[in-house]
Amino acid sequence: MYYCYPCITYVLPNYPAYQKMFGNFNKYNTYRYQSFDVRAVYIPNASSLRYQDAPVHLEVVKAERSPNFRKRCGCEVIGPCSSESHGQSYANIYYEGSKYLYQVRINHYGIEYYGAPDTFEEMWDIFNRAPLSYNLLTTPLLSGNGGGYFQSGNNNTPGRHTGALGLEVFDKSTRESIYKALWFFDQGWGDWGDQWLRCGQSYTFVFKER
Repeated sequence: MYYCYPCITYVLPNYPAYQKMFGNFNKYNTYRYQSFDVRAVYIPNASSLRYQDAPVHLEVVKAERSPNFRKRCGCEVIGPCSSESHGQSYANIYYEGSKYLYQVRINHYGIEYYGAPDTFEEMWDIFNRAPLSYNLLTTPLLSGNGGGYFQSGNNNTPGRHTGALGLEVFDKSTRESIYKALWFFDQGWGDWGDQWLRCGQSYTFVFKER
């Protein structure tokens, strides 16, 4: 029996995808977030491909406050320190499988910036062509686990701390793109609301082949 906090449903035109999330928020302002059925706002390259046939799924999403939280957020040793400050975080990216190559990207801003078009192709194009200052992390093509440090924002990303997580999957032999997905987490991070892109955190994203 799992406590659902919260459950969310996304419905985009012509794409009956939904997202169901589970998690909890602890007293240390750290959101420990486990998803058991995460369905992305997505489009496979072939429009006939159903969600359950997608080659790679996002299985787990989690954020935990780093031991050096204050330093990563640019705070003094004592005094207030907000995770909404611009600062550094780390993304742990785990991949369960061996059939594909993949690339992960984290951009500043969320569905309010990338979600205006009616089709996912247009949405991905806006995400892909976003200003360089919006791109906080882009991995190389990976065949296993990856990750890296990234800045949660900069002088060119004012305002709210929303974000977007992008996944692109490639055929291992031809390196042809075969699948893309976007997650905005616009209701899925407990007391953070949709402002999940914080400094001083260690994020974990687990992708799994099906």
